[in-house]
Amino acid sequence: MKATAYPLTLDRELTAIIKQTAAKTGLSMADIMRRSIKLGLPQLTDVGAVKAGRVTAVDPLPSEEWRRCYAEPDDDGELIRARMAAQVRRVAE
Repeated sequence: MKATAYPLTLDRELTAIIKQTAAKTGLSMADIMRRSIKLGLPQLTDVGAVKAGRVTAVDPLPSEEWRRCYAEPDDDGELIRARMAAQVRRVAE
């Protein structure tokens, strides 16, 4: 069996639980984590905790609206030139 090493950061509470379980069962911490993952993944998937799709509660703009918003290019050239002119320029000695 080919193995993959994966670095995993655990908070103190979870580390303590894993150590307690390892002490009770005589298994290594690595074995506890591997077995926990194998036992928990099907349940996690069944519960629906792994969801793909929307990551925001904000509705997308309707097609008509975004087309109107982006119909004309923004001409920021004058504003950009003014801000560049206002920057302090120093010559390295």
